[in-house]
Amino acid sequence: MKIKYLLSILIFALCTTLMNAQNPFKGFFEPKNQAVSQALSVPLTLNTTNTWLFRPAASLTAIDVTIKNGVAVTQPFGAAGVGLEYGEYTTVNGSAYCLVAVDALLITNYSLNNTSFTGLGGALTIKAFNLASLGIGYVNNSVHILAGITYNF
Repeated sequence: MKIKYLLSILIFALCTTLMNAQNPFKGFFEPKNQAVSQALSVPLTLNTTNTWLFRPAASLTAIDVTIKNGVAVTQPFGAAGVGLEYGEYTTVNGSAYCLVAVDALLITNYSLNNTSFTGLGGALTIKAFNLASLGIGYVNNSVHILAGITYNF
């Protein structure tokens, strides 16, 4: 049952992405302002409609709540990662601005006291207001609730 549910969500997401009128990967390897300007087909100085784009993203977690064996442990700056973001962009004062986005990240969990990496895993976060993100990840057989910032470039 869970596999059918996840497969349905994946198919729905792919259909909405493929049915987009413009290519969401346009300008993927270009600076954000240039990519949004190309996708909107107008200079960034004009206030125009929004567009949905895929962009590379980097994440730093300010608060990492790890749930292991039913116990929640909070750690500041406990995870960081890189990945792919799909977000809605508009322009604000001549600059590209991400209103809302979903990020799929490859994250690493680390310890500040020992400064050592302790694992590699995945995370899914939701970003709002161009930086703030909240999500869930899985590293070293434990679930992590992540709150921090995600920067796309």
